[in-house]
Amino acid sequence: MAILLTNGDYYIAHNKTGAVIKVTDRSQAQDFYTIEKAIKQAYKTPGKCKNYYWIDTEAPEIEESVVPIIVKKISKKIKKKSAVKRKCYSKEQRRTIYNKSGGFCQLCGRKINYNDFTVDHITPISKGGSNDMDNVEAVCRVCNQFKANIYPEQFVDRITEIFMFQMEKQYGDNSTWKMARNMLMEIL
Repeated sequence: MAILLTNGDYYIAHNKTGAVIKVTDRSQAQDFYTIEKAIKQAYKTPGKCKNYYWIDTEAPEIEESVVPIIVKKISKKIKKKSAVKRKCYSKEQRRTIYNKSGGFCQLCGRKINYNDFTVDHITPISKGGSNDMDNVEAVCRVCNQFKANIYPEQFVDRITEIFMFQMEKQYGDNSTWKMARNMLMEIL
C-alpha cells in the first residue's frame, strides 16, 4: 500500500533538503505508507497541502464526487491543528508579567492598573513566537489591539510613520517643525 497526497494535478514530495514541494510526476511523489502519516504531513504544512487529499495507489480510483468530501474533512483537521493556541496565564504569572513592566505599558509607556493590562506576545504566536514568559509583556488594551500580530520593529515603524504624517499635516509650514523634522530624520 502506498499513500500519496494529491489535488488531482500535483503530488506532494520532498526535495533533497526535506522541504515540501509539488510535483506532477506520480513516481516522484512522497510515499507516506499510512493515511495517518499523510494527514500528519498536511497538518505540518497546511499552506502547501490545502485542498489536497490522500489516495491509496493500490486501491481503486476515487470517484470525482467523493473528492470534495475528503478535501473538506482533511481541511477541517488542518484548521483545527493549525489554530493559534494562546495560554491562559495563572495569577502568579500575570503578577510576574505586570511587575516585570513596572506597571507601565511596554509599548506606549502609560501607567496601567493591574486589572487593566493585557498580555502581549513580543514575537506573535502567529509568527512563530511562544507562550514563554520571556516572550510576553504587559501592555494596555489599546496598544495590544493596535499592534495585533506584527513584530515590535514593525510596530515602531508604523507608529513613527503615523506620527510623522500627522505632524507634517498639522505643522507642515511651521519653521520649528521643519527643524524638528530634520533632526528626527537624522536620528531615524
